[in-house]
Parts: sequence; structure tokens; C-alpha cells
Amino acid sequence: MKRIRYGVDDVEEPHLVKVLEERVKELNCLYGISKSLSSYDKSLDDILNEVVNLIPPAFQYPELTCVRILLNGQEFKTNQFQRTLWKISSELSTPDGKIGVLEVYYLKKVPEEFESPFIKEEQDLINAISIELIRFLRRKKAETLLKESEDNLRLILTSAAEAIYGLDVDGNCTFCNPACIRLLGYEEPEELLGTNIHNLVHTSQEQISPDIESCPVKKSYKTGKHVHVDDVVFWRKDGSTFNAECWSYPTIKDGEIVGAVVTFIDITQRLDIEKDRDRLFNFSIDMMCIAGFDGYFKKLNPAWEKTLGWTTTELTSKPYQEFMHPDDRERTARLIKSLKKGDNILKFDNRYLCNDGSYKWLSWNAYILSEEELVFGVARDATELKENEEALKESEKKYRKIFENVQDVFYQTDLEGKITEISPSIERYSKFKPSELIGNPVELVYLDPEDREFLLNAIQDKGEVADYEVTLVNKDKTQFFVSVNAHYLLNSQNQPIGVEGSLRDITDRKKMELELRKSLEEKEMLVKEIHHRVKNNLMVISSLLNLQSRYIKDKKALSMFKESQNRAKSMALIHERLYRSTDLKSIDFGDYLRTLATDLYRTYVPEPSRIELDMNVEKVMIDINTAIPLGLIVNELLSNSMKHAFPGKREGEINLEFGITDDEFVLVVGDNGIGFPEDLEFQNTSSLGLQLVNTLTRQISGIIELDTTNGTLFSIKFKEMEY
Repeated sequence: MKRIRYGVDDVEEPHLVKVLEERVKELNCLYGISKSLSSYDKSLDDILNEVVNLIPPAFQYPELTCVRILLNGQEFKTNQFQRTLWKISSELSTPDGKIGVLEVYYLKKVPEEFESPFIKEEQDLINAISIELIRFLRRKKAETLLKESEDNLRLILTSAAEAIYGLDVDGNCTFCNPACIRLLGYEEPEELLGTNIHNLVHTSQEQISPDIESCPVKKSYKTGKHVHVDDVVFWRKDGSTFNAECWSYPTIKDGEIVGAVVTFIDITQRLDIEKDRDRLFNFSIDMMCIAGFDGYFKKLNPAWEKTLGWTTTELTSKPYQEFMHPDDRERTARLIKSLKKGDNILKFDNRYLCNDGSYKWLSWNAYILSEEELVFGVARDATELKENEEALKESEKKYRKIFENVQDVFYQTDLEGKITEISPSIERYSKFKPSELIGNPVELVYLDPEDREFLLNAIQDKGEVADYEVTLVNKDKTQFFVSVNAHYLLNSQNQPIGVEGSLRDITDRKKMELELRKSLEEKEMLVKEIHHRVKNNLMVISSLLNLQSRYIKDKKALSMFKESQNRAKSMALIHERLYRSTDLKSIDFGDYLRTLATDLYRTYVPEPSRIELDMNVEKVMIDINTAIPLGLIVNELLSNSMKHAFPGKREGEINLEFGITDDEFVLVVGDNGIGFPEDLEFQNTSSLGLQLVNTLTRQISGIIELDTTNGTLFSIKFKEMEY
């Protein structure tokens, strides 16, 4: 094919025809592309694929031409596309920047004699196509945005919780969203579309029919301004009504009002809440108020009049500062000013004048409403609380005075043993100043730190300790003794958070106790020595009686000597028990009876197989003043049974019992022998032994009884006397 260069070769008719043919091809290409770009039923990808295939026929060598469009990272190209060295291109750009490129390639260089295989008209064609593509893409983007906008608007209308409807200048409904249909009690939009919607609105619930002329919507396109009504009444399809808040915006087209768009919400629930709020406001026992930045009360609940005695009119007619105590005005004004600057909630106290001339303390919580230039406040009568606080402060002053001057040491520690509080009196005992101890571990003043653990264990076991003795050291490491009264310090949940208590110096008392203990030990030794000597003297008397009895031939006199000897032994035995006992005032009388009875048995019963001794005695401690006469009684009664109850070869049993029954001591001595003589009255007899028994029984304030049903049975009951 011959290369044509327009304006270079001579214009000959065949050449002109060729040139015209080339131009026709270009025009056909532009027409086809324009038609494709005008299509509304094809996708963007389909259109761009058509465009790249419409371009090759417009070039001089269609069979060697391949085309590609790169757009936002996507590629659209002709079949058998191949990049070569022979290329022309045109950028696809918008005001926001480059978005792609249109490229045309020849598969080989033709003709060979020319520097470039493409002619100027082909480059112009590519540029023209790029311009059309940019226009198309802009239009496509605008259409997409418009569709998205319409979809968004439709979504907003459909999903909006607020009811929305449009109407023309005659009041006929042009559109309505689902919320509008639902709130008005309809089922389908066709029930509202085209109907006069003014009939749904009126200004007063008391009216029987709507007042169309006063309709707020109608006012909006009469004035050309939007209208807001916070309490309008709407009618439902079934004839019922509800309170609504309504916004109406005129629709303007070509400078003329052609209708309105109306938005409304059902405020029935809100009104109910407001009624409940007002009820809470009016019936609250707290003093509620709304005050303006101008210094006046705007609204007060009845609690104000009840608390201060002023009427609401009196309180709202003057600046609220006039009711404040003069000493509180400046401080309150400063606090309100800080509230305006950004503090959301403010708590403070001040005094307000009552109608009777007195003042009451009010405790405030105030909240700023900046946009409305209002302050919402809640006050409570705190007069009694303030008086209690003052009383508490006075009490604390007295406590602090006592705390600082008392002789005993008061202290507090945490659970780890760190001293948190200690009274100044500690310096008198330990030479430590309170400041040297507070914050330090309490073990600092313990001689043995383990004593602290013992003290805590005692508190834990009993809840508290009283007169608990601890050895401490003072600043120069000298020991001193203290008595501790302490218990756990509890929080509001009754959980221990530390220990508090008092210390009393008992160093002098301890020294005195040591001296007394030493003196007591000396006296105990002396008493023991006395008992020992008394026992020895009684034993000497017993021995002398025994020696003397060897020279007595008269049986009656010999018997008297033996009885006296046994009486001395019974008393000596008690003094021996006291000498050996740690308790110098009383003895184990059960043990004493066993020893005494055994000694008497050995003395008076030569044939143990014939007479049996049965003892049932309890371990009971008896005072010496009771033990000696009681021992003599047992000695006499047992001796009588052993000597007289079983004459000849008679066999039998002797019983000895001693114990406590119903808070009384009970002594029983009996036998199953020949019995007591019937003509002998035991309480009125010449027998020295029985006289001694009766006398000693009276001495211990006892009661003696005799039972002769089966032998002889003496029982003595008594209570130990206090000496």
C-alpha cells in the first residue's frame, strides 16, 4: 500500500479519494464509538471492550493494528494484543489526575521508508477518542453518584424512624415513607398518595374537626420558611389522635414554592415521661430548682416552701443571692462561676434564710446547662448534719486532747504491723517521739519480735486481749513492761484493717510482783515448816502415848490411850499432807481418807479376812479448817465400827464414802455389824467419841443422821464454810 502524506505529495485525484476514504473510516470509528458510549443498557466493561475493537478499522493497516485501554488498574484490549516498538497513545485524565491511557500498536513497522508508521490524523483520532471516553466516564460517574444518591435517599426514607411525607401546594400527598404509613395507621402508601394530607393535622385535641387554615405545614409554604411545632395533634386512619412534634420545609422550584416536605414523630411517650418527671420534680422531698444565669430562680418544687417557709412567688421575685447568708454569697457566686467555665457537676454547702428569720444549711448538687444558660440544682436540708459535724469536731477535739495528755499510750497499726498512730505519752516511757515511730514497724519497740505474733494470735483467737503483758525496749534498749489491751480495727465491711489498743507501763508493778512473789515464797516455806513441826509434835505426842500405854494394864485406860494416839495421828496426817502440797490451805481429802482408813484398819482389825473395808471416796479439795475436824469425825466413826461392830469371830463389811451431791459434801461411815444399842441415844451420850463426833459436826455446820436398819450407818452432810 502506498504511503500517503497529505500536503506533501501532489494532490491527485486518486490520492484525494484515498484521503477521503481514510477520513470516512475515522468518522465511522468516531460514530460507532459515540453510539456505543451512548448506550444505557450495557455495562462499562462491555462498552470499553466494544471501543477497543472499533478503533483498528480506522487505521491504514487494520490487520496490523491492536488496541488497549488501561483504566483504574483494569485492562481492555483487542484479540492477539501485543506490545511492540510502534505505538501511539493518549492519556485519560480528569481534574483529579490521570486515570488511564489509550494505546494503539502496530505489529510491525510499515512502510519501511518512513520514520513512524502512524500519520498525524491517526494521532488526532486517538486524542479525539480519549476526549469522548473522558466525557463518557464523567457522565457515567455522575449517573452512578446520582443513582447512589437516589438509593441513599430512598434508604433514608425507608429506614428512617421519623415519619416523612411530601405534598404539593394543594396539600395532596406526593410521597410517604413506611414510618409515616405506620404512625398514621395505614397499610399501603396508595391510601395516602394523592389524598389531601392537611385533613390529618389540627392544632387542638379538643377540636372536633381539623383546622386546615391554621395547619403549620400550610404556614411553611405561605411564608417560604421552615416551621417547627413541638405539640401538634395528628389523626390516624381509625379516627384516634396522638401528639406529635412536626417540622415542615417548603419545596422550592425555579424560585416558586411547589409544596413541602414534612417530618413528624410521635411524642406521646415523651409527654408521659415529662409528666412523670414533673411528678418526680413536684413530689420530691429534695429541694429541686432551675436557675438562670441572670441570678433568678426559674422553677422550684414545693419542697422549697416546705423547708424555708417562703412561697414560690417570693423566692422567684428576687435574686436568689438575697436569700443566702451574707457570709456565703461571695463563695457561692465564685463556685457558680467555676461551674459555667466547664465543671459539669458542683457540690457545695451554703445557708439560706427561712421565713422565720433563721438560717438552714443546704447541701447542693448543681449541674450546668450551658446552651440554655440554666443551672439545675438539687438541695437537701443539711442543718442537722452540720450540727452533728460540729458536735463531732468538738468531740474529736476532746478526744485529741485526751489522746495527747492521757498517761496510757494509745496506738494503731496496720495489718503488716506498721505504726499509723500513737499518742505522745509514748515518749514518757520509751524516749521515742511519736514522729520517730509512726510509719515504722511496731517490732522496733519489742524486746522479742515474736511476741508480736503471739499477741496477734491471741487477738485472733479471742477477738481482743486484756491485760496482756509484753516486754518492750526503749530508745536506749532498756527493758520495760507494759500491759496491752487491744483488738482488731475493722472497716465498714467488718473486715480487719489493723490493730488498735492501749499500753500501760507496769514496770513498777512487775517489780512489786517479783518482791511479793519472793516474800510469798518465803512465807510458804515458813508455813510448810510450821506444818512440818506441828506434824512432828503430834507424832511425838502419839509416840509418847504409845510408850505410856505399855505400862497400862487397865484395858479401858489402854483403849483411851490408843484412841488419843489415833486422834493425834489423824491430825498429824493432815499437816503432813499440807506440808507436801503446793496448796498450803487445802488438801485432797479423798486421798487423806484412804490413808487414814488404811492406818486404822491395820490398827484395829487383826484378822483382815474376817472384816472387809470398802472405800468409795472422790478427789475433793478441803480447807484445813474443815479437814481437821472432819478427819477426827472419820477417825471416831471408823474406830467404833472396827472395835465394836464385829465381836467374836463375826464377819462383815465396813463402808466409807465421801463426795459431793447437790452442792453438798456427803460423808458416809457404816457397817453391817451387830448394830447400835437400842437404848443408846447417839446425840446424848456419855461416850467421849460420840460427843466428839457431835461437837465436831456442829463445828463444820453439818447435819448428822444415824440409820440402824442394817447395822450402823452414819451420814453427815455439810457445806464448806468460808474462812
